[in-house]
Amino acid sequence: MRYVYEHTHATPNGGLRGIRTAIKMVAEGQKKGYPDLSIDLARGGYHGMRIEMKQGNNRLTPEQIVWMTRLTEAGYYCFEARSADEAIKAITEYVDLT
Repeated sequence: MRYVYEHTHATPNGGLRGIRTAIKMVAEGQKKGYPDLSIDLARGGYHGMRIEMKQGNNRLTPEQIVWMTRLTEAGYYCFEARSADEAIKAITEYVDLT
């Protein structure tokens, strides 16, 4: 999994921030609803993998649904994970695609 980690990055969209920090992040290119994790490894005909992490009863927001749909249509494998274990399992299965 170390190899996968080297191709993975997190998008810091969530969390409580002050208005100045939020404005700065948008100015730097942050997009509302973009998935939490990106794995930039092509596998099984996909360009890469995007994962949205959710917990409890949280659901995808309208913006997240738009991004997941847009990225899927662009050739990315998108997955909504409800736990770290679920995300790890999905990543492992994705990396094993040929």
